[in-house]
Amino acid sequence: MAEEFAEFMENLNGKTTEEQLTELKQTLSKLVDIIVKFIDNYTIELEILHNKIITLETKDIDISDIVALTPIPTPPPPQYRPIGKEGVRIAVLGELKDIFKKHKEMSGG
Repeated sequence: MAEEFAEFMENLNGKTTEEQLTELKQTLSKLVDIIVKFIDNYTIELEILHNKIITLETKDIDISDIVALTPIPTPPPPQYRPIGKEGVRIAVLGELKDIFKKHKEMSGG
């Protein structure tokens, strides 16, 4: 793009001031047309987006409908080990051993 501009400016050097002004006016006119088209398109897109937001805000959404459509998973019931004569410490160590064993199996080890 910089090369094109440099070439454009070089071509202007050999022309009269009136011709230079005419070419610059044409270039600026094209540039303004491009900018105006961009702004028009951008404005249209903003209006569409605004209308979508208004539509979403004005919809009457009942939270019970959303909850009814979304299944809520229930966690599995906790599994308790009966604590016998061994005591709490032994029971906890046994639980930890089981957890680490499951973790090792799941990680492929």
